[in-house]
Amino acid sequence: MDKAIRIDGIYDNETLKTARSLGIGLFNFDFRPKSFNFLQQHYFLNMLSEGVFSSENFFMHFANEKDFVIFKMLEDIKETLSSPGLLDQFNLEFSDECESFYYDQFETPFYWHFRLGASIEEVLKTYQLRGIVWSLPLLEDINQGEGLETFFTRFLEGYGENIRRMGLKMVLRVGSSIDLIPALFQILPFDFISLPIDSSLELSYRSVNFDHLRREIQYFDSMIS
Repeated sequence: MDKAIRIDGIYDNETLKTARSLGIGLFNFDFRPKSFNFLQQHYFLNMLSEGVFSSENFFMHFANEKDFVIFKMLEDIKETLSSPGLLDQFNLEFSDECESFYYDQFETPFYWHFRLGASIEEVLKTYQLRGIVWSLPLLEDINQGEGLETFFTRFLEGYGENIRRMGLKMVLRVGSSIDLIPALFQILPFDFISLPIDSSLELSYRSVNFDHLRREIQYFDSMIS
């Protein structure tokens, strides 16, 4: 992986190929049915069948999904990959609130989306948790409330030891507003930025503006280099 940037919500092969050509090695695919970036499983498996590189990591985003659906996805990925060892490069990702055994039953590393009021204590009980995803809109709301420094001081006092012990990565999922990002990196050392494919990066619905995508990657790369 050349850049600490992840492309979030990829829904076509052309976007995946373009991101690869720009040095990206972190890719997120959204399997939440209500998401604008929803991707059907067979399209995803078709992308994988064209090749997976050893320097890449893939993230599969679910929310409130039946466990058998996720088990089926993992089994199909295993059958699609050219080498069983490549399965280590796949991570689950959840934006829900389930009991710890639900997440651990898949025996696959996962990332979890933080939200106010959710039971982070339950998620920290898991063995497979590898990172926490923070959305920029959520952090903007926190900043307008108690303030980011106050919030993260309290958060790290409560959970910092667990985070360090588990070696959790911190992920910043950006949005259209980026004014807070420099201050955020001074407060919390994020491990990588997740750049979502949304209307600001599209010419029309599900048609990515690749020139704009390149500029955004260059911008965030310069910010975190």
